[in-house]
Amino acid sequence: MTRITLDRPRTEDIPRITAAMQAPETAQWLSSVPQPYGIADAEAFVTTTATPGEHAIRVDGTFAGMVRGGPDLGYWLTPEFQGRGIATRAAVLALSRSFAAGQSLIGAQVMDGNGPSQAVLARLGFQPVGRVQIHSPTRGVVPGTRHHLTLPEFAAAQPVHLTTERCEIGPVRETDLADLRAIATQGEVARMLFLFYPDMPEGEFATTHPEWTGLPPFRCTVRQGGRIIGSVGVGALGDGAGHMPPVFYYLTPEVAGRGIASEVVPAFCDMVLQRFGLAGLTAGVFDDNPASARVLEKAGFTRGAAMEFPTRGRSAPAAGHHFTRVASDRAADKAESE
Repeated sequence: MTRITLDRPRTEDIPRITAAMQAPETAQWLSSVPQPYGIADAEAFVTTTATPGEHAIRVDGTFAGMVRGGPDLGYWLTPEFQGRGIATRAAVLALSRSFAAGQSLIGAQVMDGNGPSQAVLARLGFQPVGRVQIHSPTRGVVPGTRHHLTLPEFAAAQPVHLTTERCEIGPVRETDLADLRAIATQGEVARMLFLFYPDMPEGEFATTHPEWTGLPPFRCTVRQGGRIIGSVGVGALGDGAGHMPPVFYYLTPEVAGRGIASEVVPAFCDMVLQRFGLAGLTAGVFDDNPASARVLEKAGFTRGAAMEFPTRGRSAPAAGHHFTRVASDRAADKAESE
């Protein structure tokens, strides 16, 4: 699986931006790029005019194009990266960040004849809302279609999904809850968690596993060979910028000692950091759970302050430590996966 990451355009990207904007197969479908296009235009874009919402697309570290998530989706790829599904994957990241930043409705428009982009918009959940006339610097006025995308439409079209070497990770379904409850409410599991306790009622347990809505908070089911073995999730974003929500996870004791947590947790953390453009992640671990502390450290977390954590799986709060992972190049170098 190729790695798709987003970051800021850099000065070393200028030659590739210039070449792409001079390529007819790219430029003919763009509506806001000056023509003829020269290296000075690329320099101005990178150093001055690129907005914080415009991201460079990198495929295994190589510059592949640009994407903007909102308020209108826009993207382009260099010719060698077209036709490989990269536009859809990059747009998922950009749109997720725009919705996380507070956008409620995102638009897009596509010129007639641009079948690949029409297919990308459909895969993302966009709905056509009307006909438009689009100005093309290379072709004049071209007919096209205006599209809109809401968060529920996007969530339905692009549920979070992650594949690791041995596991499949996807949104919790109602039919998963019984199996998950059987794991999380075991005494030896619940005592290492904050919310769960033995004999927890089904209805109460269901409230702790919110449905996938396109944004945190959400929990995912972890499957190995089709069998449910646990869950991993992320908490609410909170208000303002600089989101550092908590992550949480549990696995059935049957898979203890097999390295599953050290496979699942780092991959999940890398994915949510990239998909939602988070500033970082946090977690809390009880001191008598050193295995979980090691999992977090392998996932790039740093041990922080000692504190007592309330827990419904024990008779009283217990000592533990707060862990933090700040978004870094490590996350940017990891895979967003399908």
